[in-house]
Amino acid sequence: MSRRVFLCLALLLAASSVCLAGIPTSKFTITVKGISSTYLAVRGGDLALGNTTGGTRLADEDTTAEWFVDGTRIKARGGKYLAYDPTGKSDRICLVDRPGEGTDWSVSVPGRAEEEQRAVIRAASGAAKGRYLSLESGRPVLSREPSEKLHLQRIWIHK
Repeated sequence: MSRRVFLCLALLLAASSVCLAGIPTSKFTITVKGISSTYLAVRGGDLALGNTTGGTRLADEDTTAEWFVDGTRIKARGGKYLAYDPTGKSDRICLVDRPGEGTDWSVSVPGRAEEEQRAVIRAASGAAKGRYLSLESGRPVLSREPSEKLHLQRIWIHK
């Protein structure tokens, strides 16, 4: 009888620790590390910076800060892909309708054990390879040595 009690207690503790940690989603945010309320967002089909105090839906109904990691690509909730100039001639970041050159990114997606971790985002191909997704003068760009790197962080559902 006491074996069952200890087994049940152990299972209960294991289950409760999973519940406290939360449930991972397939959604991510892209933020400035340390300034978690500043998000890279999509507003009216274009990239924008947004501020929010909670969640990923910003005040403007046409604005979202939810992203999906699709293999080596980063996709906005509306279906457009985050892109850069693979030739390295321009540091500009934009959204494109279809994946192609300049849509491959190097990221280490944070997992369950690293709930609070954030991953840097780097260009994965062409002459721009290795440059960081960052902020410069309030706009998203690629940079070799940025002062403010943008980070990918998984959205978790906490119960």
